[in-house]
Formats: sequence, C-alpha cells, structure tokens
Amino acid sequence: MSAFDQRNQCIQGNQYNAEQQYFVTYHQPAAPLSARREDLTLPIWHIPFHRNPFFIGREAILSELHTHLKPHTASTPTFSSHAISGLGGIGKTQIAIEYAYRFCNSYDAILWLQVDSPEHLTSSCIKLAFTLNLPEHNEADVEQVIETVRRWLASHSKWLLILDNVEDLNLAEQFLPPGHTGSVLLTTSAQVTEPLAQAHQLDILSEQEGVLFLLYRSGVLPRAGTPEQADPKERLLAKALWEIVEGLPLALEQIGAYIRSSGCNFAHYYTLYVEHRRHYDLLQKPKRFSTLHPASIVTTLTLAFAHVQANNPAAMSLLHICALVHPKKIPEELFLQKQAYLYHNLSSVITDPLKLDEALETLQSYSLILRDPQEKTLSLHRLVHMIAFEMQEKTQQQQYNDTIITILDLLFPNEGHSAWRQCERLLPHVLTCLDETRTTDHLDRTQSLLTKVISYLQQRARYREAIALAQRLLTLLEHTLGTDHPFVAQTLNGLADLYRLQGNYRDAESLYQRAWHIGENISGGLPLPFMVTLLNNWAIVYRIQRKQQEAEQLFRRAFTLLKHARGSDRSLIPYPLQGLAHIYHEQGKYKEAERLYRSAIRIWNRTPGPNALSIASTLTDLATLYSQQGAPEQAEPLYLQALHLWEQANASDHPDAATTFTSLANLYKRQQRYQEAEPLYTHALELRQQILGAEHPHLAYPLVGLANLLLEQEQFEQAQPYYQRALELLEHSFDPYHLEIAYPLMGLAMCSQQQGKYMEAQLLYQRGLAIRQQHLGSKHPDTQHIQEMYTRLLQAMAYDGKAQISDSHRES
Repeated sequence: MSAFDQRNQCIQGNQYNAEQQYFVTYHQPAAPLSARREDLTLPIWHIPFHRNPFFIGREAILSELHTHLKPHTASTPTFSSHAISGLGGIGKTQIAIEYAYRFCNSYDAILWLQVDSPEHLTSSCIKLAFTLNLPEHNEADVEQVIETVRRWLASHSKWLLILDNVEDLNLAEQFLPPGHTGSVLLTTSAQVTEPLAQAHQLDILSEQEGVLFLLYRSGVLPRAGTPEQADPKERLLAKALWEIVEGLPLALEQIGAYIRSSGCNFAHYYTLYVEHRRHYDLLQKPKRFSTLHPASIVTTLTLAFAHVQANNPAAMSLLHICALVHPKKIPEELFLQKQAYLYHNLSSVITDPLKLDEALETLQSYSLILRDPQEKTLSLHRLVHMIAFEMQEKTQQQQYNDTIITILDLLFPNEGHSAWRQCERLLPHVLTCLDETRTTDHLDRTQSLLTKVISYLQQRARYREAIALAQRLLTLLEHTLGTDHPFVAQTLNGLADLYRLQGNYRDAESLYQRAWHIGENISGGLPLPFMVTLLNNWAIVYRIQRKQQEAEQLFRRAFTLLKHARGSDRSLIPYPLQGLAHIYHEQGKYKEAERLYRSAIRIWNRTPGPNALSIASTLTDLATLYSQQGAPEQAEPLYLQALHLWEQANASDHPDAATTFTSLANLYKRQQRYQEAEPLYTHALELRQQILGAEHPHLAYPLVGLANLLLEQEQFEQAQPYYQRALELLEHSFDPYHLEIAYPLMGLAMCSQQQGKYMEAQLLYQRGLAIRQQHLGSKHPDTQHIQEMYTRLLQAMAYDGKAQISDSHRES
C-alpha cells in the first residue's frame, strides 16, 4: 500500500494502522482543530504523535520558528535549520508537534526522525522510507535505505524535517544532505547548536499559561473555558503548584493527569507534595496517569543524568554538589577551592580550569545548568536540583555536604558592611546546605559558619532569621558538647544580643545570666573580653528598661574586671565608661556623664589601634549631651569633629555615621535652622538605605527626624507618611512593645489630633503611653509628656462632644 493510499484509508475510516502505530500518516488541520480535513491540501505526513489537545501558549516561539522555517521560492533557495533547545521535560517535542500541525499547509511534506541514537535514526529512516514509498524501503542493507532517504531530501523541496531529541549534533549533521532546500527543525537539550542550527532556548511556561494548562488538564475547567470561570481558590492552588515545579511543562502535565485520573483535587495534591514531602514519589508516578507523555519527569531527568555519568563522571559529581546548595546563582568560586576537594574524584577537575569547563559543558549539553559568565554563577531548575539530591546515596550526600560546609566557611566573610555583597551572594547556599535534614561531622566548621552568618544577619537587622539560626546552633552545641561548654556560653550571649536588639528584654536578660554563670563556673573562666562584653550588653538591657541601679552595677563590675587588665584588654575600658555615662546622661547628671564621655575619648586617643570610629561615636554622644542642655555652641563643633573623623577613616558611608548626621540635624531643628537640618536628615536616610537596605529599622530615626521637622512647621499631612513608614520599619523587626516604637506613634497621634482625627489619635496615644509606662515607668519625663498630650486630646474631645472613652482611660 502506498503512503498516499494509506493516508486516504486513515482519513476515510479514521483508523490507526496497527503496523505503523508509531506514526500517524493522515493530515491534521493547522488551526482550528474543528476544521474539516477534506477542505485541506494533504501533504506527505509522517508525524509520530497526535496533536496535544491541551497545548497552550508558546505563541512567540511558534511564530518565530515559522518566520525562519517557512519555505522559500525556488529562485532563492535557502538553507533553513533551527533548533528548539532546553531541559528535558520543558516541552520541546510538544512544540515541534504543534508546529507541524499548525503550519502543515506551508509544506508539501512533513517528516519526523528520532535521533537520540544511531539505532533510532536507522529505524526511523526505515519507517520514513516506507511512508515515502521509496522502492528501497525493504532493502536489507540499512545504509542503502538511509542513503535513499537522503537522496529524496536532496531532490525535493518544501519539506519540513523534524529531528527529535538530537543528542549528538554530529550525527544529525552527517545525515542531512548538503545543499538541500528543505526546512529542518531540531529538538535538543544542547544549549549550543551552531553552526548546524540556530538555537531557540525554550523557557518554562509563564504563570498565566501554566495555571491555565493545569485547570484544563485536571478537568477543573472545560477546554473552552476562561480562567475567570474557575473558582478563585482553585486558581490560587494551581498557581502554587506551578510555582513548586517552577513551570516545567512535563511536571505540570503529570500533576494535571494525576488529579484527573485519581479524582483528587489541587488541595489534596498540594498537601501530598508539600506537607507530606511526597514530591519525589509523585513525580515518578507510572505512565498510566498520562498518555501524552509516557515517561515521568523523574525518568526523563534520570536518563539525562545517566548520559552525563557515562560521558563525564566528574560533571555528575559537580551536579551532585550543586544539589546540596541553593539551585539559583551558585557561585563558581565554590568549585575553585582546591584544598577542599583534595580527597574527591573532582580534585583533577578543580585544579584544571580546562577540565572544569569541560564538565560544565557536559551539563550544559543536557541543559541541566545555566551558566552566567558575567556573574560567574550556575543555576539549576528546581526539579533538576531536587532529583539530583534524591538520587544520591546518604554517604555521598554526607561527604559532599561536609565539603560544601568547609568551602562556605572559607568563603563567607567575617568583616563589616564592606563584605555584605559577598555575604548575600553566599547566604542562600549556606541556608540550604545547613538545612535541618542534613547533618555534618565537622562541628567546628559548622559552628564557625553559623556564627558568621548570624553576625551578618544581625548587622542587617534580620533578627528573626538570625535568632532561628542561633537557636539551632545552641541546640547543636548543647547536644554535642553539653550545656556548660564555653561555646554554649558564647552562643547564649549571641542569642541574648539578638533578643536585646529585637526588644525581647526578658529573654535576653535570662540568657545573659545563664552565660555568665557558665563563665564563672568553668575552670580558668572564659576570656576577659568576652566576659566584659557580656556584662556591658546585659547592663544595656537594664538601662533600656530604666533599671538604672542594676545597669550601673554591671557597668561598674565590667570596669572593675578591666582595671587591672594588661595589654590589649585595656582597650575595652571605654565601653563600661560610656555605658555609665549614658546612665548619668539619662538621669540628668550631666557633669558626671560629661566627665566619663571625656575619659573614654582620652583613653581611646592613648590606645594604639584604629579607634577613630569609637571616638567619633562618643563625640556624638557628648555633643548630644550639650545639645540637650541648651548649649548648641558647644555641641556643634563636636558633631563636626565627629564627622571629620568618619571622613578621615574613609568611613563616612558607615551606617553609624548616619547617627552623627541625624544628631546634628536634631540640633539644627531645635535652633529652627530648618533649611540646614533637612539635607542632613535626608543624607542620613539615603546613607542608611544604601548600606543597610530599604527595610532596616535604623532608617526609622532619620525618618522620624524629617517628620518632626515637618511637624514643627505645622505640615501635618506631609509629616504623617514619614511617621507611618518609620513605624512599619520598627514593627517589622522589633517586638510590638519595643520602646523605640513609641516615638513614631506619638508623632502619628499628634498629626491625627491636629487634623481632627480624634479617635485615631486616641488609640495611638494609648499604645504609646502603654509602651513608655512598661519600659520607663509612669514618672519618667517621656512618659509624663505623652500623658500630658493624651490628657489634652481627651479635653479637646470632651469639648467637641466627641469623647467616647472609658473612665479607666481617663484615669490613666
């Protein structure tokens, strides 16, 4: 039977020839699917799959391919060869099938060959020869059959040949006859296909496309339905599922097919996948759930891994290491630490840049990684990352995990804000590597790495993340070393610092006390600098809560420990002096505070080492003391001197320098030098935002300063957004009743009051008053100031007949 007769038989009877079940030899319409076949011109048709009824999106690449692949006139013969490139399961074959069906009328013949191996190419050519009704299709010499197909391609035009799943580009190149005038479309995992074909890198399905596909494929929405017709909850769950498989079409097909076949819903599948951590099991489900794709995404990627292992074992080892860190933006410097890989089979690759490039090239040839040459990073699809991790043996995971922790500890900086960019670059990989399900035998490396990461997060005011890691480190050390080990004391102190900064003073005080007791009971004690720092921070907790007697005792205790110290330890003496000065400053004992501030400055000036920043900070405190006493002529020169020190130390962009700018602006505001104050506040705000980021709570202080400036000029509506932003920043990082939160609350209350929003102002005053009463007591001047403002509000409300408050609030 000729191919033409066979095609007509299939059309008339709508049959599928059992002998040629792999190949559909009848024509399907371009678009829409409802078009009548008898109205179309039939080409020679040799496509192995039915059209996917759930195909969605991909319009841009289909249009681009047709622009390049549509046949040219005989007078201008043009070689046209293009490739759809991408990760296994990303939909390359489906796009090729859709292209063939959609644009079939542009060609006289549409042909398909499977080219993932020489054997498949041979068998495909034999079947193609049968479809083309070539006399040699029954030849025993398969080389003769292949050559006959090549001659047919060379002697005909207006054909489209799809070479599917090309793994060896040389094999495809050798098969294509030179000088042909047809169009060639390849599907391949290789990212680089030139000069054989121009590559079109395929991306994941967009959110809109992926969600709609899931709704259709699962049967939640009829094929003709619109997204708006689906239940909003179903759309949200479909979006969540699209996110967890990162838009990979084959994974979405499996999800939709599973839901439709099993009769479950999106919520049930999501619970299985996420809450019960059954992702690997679900993604390797047997083919009965999907007739469109007989191989699961796990099978598809595992096959690619097997090819990588066979071609370049070191490349597979690299992929296994990548599976232990975050899948996105993996720094290439992780693979440049030669000493860490000394005992691995990667040692020869790591020490040879050419071999490393070869290993990465192997992974790229299967689109298992993307390499960014500008940022020098590697990225993996989330499912590649997950499956590469799940495939590893536990002993191998442990070995590689210990190696990565060692490398990350070597690379993670231990400096200040100048190294923050590198810290942020490495942070996702540290957090992934230290996942609680993965352990390490190298406690010292883990402790060192965690300590540096916690310090970085603390500097960035990411207190919740830092506390979670500090608690984990504490549990690890207590379990491994016991509850009274020096390392446990150090971790307790660090965790207490975080609680203090977050405003959780009760837990901070408890942990400082516990750490101190460990230090006292250890034979020989803990190092003096640690004990002094602990006492100082513990005293700060008391001072903030206005437990001034307890705070003074601890500062004096720290000073006593240092009085007889020698060497570099004496450089710590200014810290308890400065702490005592703060207490006297707050108590209104200005002469004692001034004396201690000046003593601290004098000692720092005499102590060798880079003390300029400490001196600048203390000069700012001393200047603020003069400013609050109404002595601006003494304060201003000290502020300017502090700014000069910041500049001299090349630290004028240091976040702490913003404190000096803000304090000087406060001085100018008191003097009603508004035009001079505003740029200082603005500069302090920009400085902190640039260095600390837009969400750091320390941005609140210049924001409140700007708001106060506007408030004094009776620009209430303009001041309100600054107060509101400051409040949001503080609430995001601190305890809801942190003392600092009272300042923007009071500003907002005054703005609301001045705008006649009495009920709003009342609630703000009540909260601010409760905070200051809790921390400062009812007799503190700051508390009494809010009480006075609140009383005036109540009087105004009563006068206007708008009082809606309880007697208990009146009495407060």
